[in-house]
Amino acid sequence: MTMLLLESKPRSKYDLKNIAGWFTIVVIILCVFVMIWSSLRHNHIYSKEYLRFLDEYPGYGYSQLSSGLYLIDTVRQELFHNLKSYVYLDNTASLMAPTDNFDHSLHFFKTHFLANPHSAVGNSISPSTKTDAEVDVTREKIAKMFGINTKNYTIAFTSGATGALHLIGESFNWTNNSLFIVCRFNHLSVIGIRELAKDRGAAYIALLPDEILPFLTANATNYDTILVGMPVASNFDGSLWLEDFFAPLRQFSNVNVLADVAAYVPSHKLDISTFPADFFAVSFYKMVGYPTGVGVMICNTNVANRALRKRYFGGGTVKFVNPQTDDIVFSKSTPYRRWEDGTINFYDAAALSIGIDHFNWLGVDRINNHTFSLADYTRDILGNLVHSNGSPMVYLYKSPSSNPRQASIISFQVLNKTGYAVDPKIVNDALLDNYIVTRKGAHCNYGSALYFNNEWDGLCTKPRTHEFPGVRGGCPFGVVRVSIGAYNTFNDVRIMLVTLEKEFKQ
Repeated sequence: MTMLLLESKPRSKYDLKNIAGWFTIVVIILCVFVMIWSSLRHNHIYSKEYLRFLDEYPGYGYSQLSSGLYLIDTVRQELFHNLKSYVYLDNTASLMAPTDNFDHSLHFFKTHFLANPHSAVGNSISPSTKTDAEVDVTREKIAKMFGINTKNYTIAFTSGATGALHLIGESFNWTNNSLFIVCRFNHLSVIGIRELAKDRGAAYIALLPDEILPFLTANATNYDTILVGMPVASNFDGSLWLEDFFAPLRQFSNVNVLADVAAYVPSHKLDISTFPADFFAVSFYKMVGYPTGVGVMICNTNVANRALRKRYFGGGTVKFVNPQTDDIVFSKSTPYRRWEDGTINFYDAAALSIGIDHFNWLGVDRINNHTFSLADYTRDILGNLVHSNGSPMVYLYKSPSSNPRQASIISFQVLNKTGYAVDPKIVNDALLDNYIVTRKGAHCNYGSALYFNNEWDGLCTKPRTHEFPGVRGGCPFGVVRVSIGAYNTFNDVRIMLVTLEKEFKQ
């Protein structure tokens, strides 16, 4: 009887199974809603604004497909599932990597056995010999990409542009009558060379770009050797200094020129065979996304033999060394080996070959047209945003340069309606709350941040003491930076612009 009563007892409407069922349904509905919201957020809305953009910027999108979509649309749909709901606009820090770079690299590693190339013995059976050959393939692709004749130039793998710059600074023939001239708008990694120069008794001076040539004209003969460190593109605001700026610096026989091209080559063609500089520093993750931790130092071999002297030597850099004497024999048949201390990152060097193939598939000229279209549109819209009282909502930065164009790097301050700058951290955080990734700060370019901090009074609030020496408190030190890469779309910049106006218009 008890069992029958228990079995016939009606179920409660709060039965756990019912609750679990309803909970599952609610979760499914929420997931579908999120998917639809994300799709609507990121798919093109064919508004008048988008059509106006396409009409004004025919270089956008790489090419139009028969479906009416652009190549960039299919690339984003197929190769960036991991991006999810993010709008990523920090490509100067690191380019967002297409997932097929990972897939193809993994397939390569699964089907090829690699080993330390220093163990190569010339026998084609040796995995080390095969690995050395794979690394050489990547080196050859780099040479072709930058128009390099390897008989005249050396391509040495480093950990990145910073590693290349450190290697050049450490190896330069500094004396107590040498001078290091650094542009004030350089990345921190170039400015850091000054400590290596000072340690060997050299002098140091930081100049604005238009001060360098007059200084050399007046003072070059006072020094035995001079190294000039200069960016081709500012990582702070995208300002450009190209061949016409660099060429006059080469008229002085005791001057060598170091070009930091890390912020330039992701969206501009560089022909090193004609570019008037002696040394170049490159980071590839800014160009291809993956792999990270691989760069190159590129140098004119004859100039390097005269102006650089290798001080430290690690595994693989010498043919012979006698520990009891000062005798060292460097390899002459492969000049790059003397600069590659220890075993290079040969797995990532092989993966870089795949990344370069993808970069070349898009084409650097098409990348330049695509990124310029988005950057120019973004600058135009930002420059025309106003508050309800008609005052400008944004102040755009550009370093002094005779070149009117800028790379696809946009730095700005958001202003309140009284004209004072909003803290860049507040702006960056507001965008990030909407899953829009930008960057705030000085971006390792403190010279540019200091220049604008001291030159622009209009953005300053009440003066106060700043924690950093030379920085005026109450004035902006650092900016919001939007950097556009090969895989950004119109929707990316449009979402950022609409969100910025929604959050900060007064």
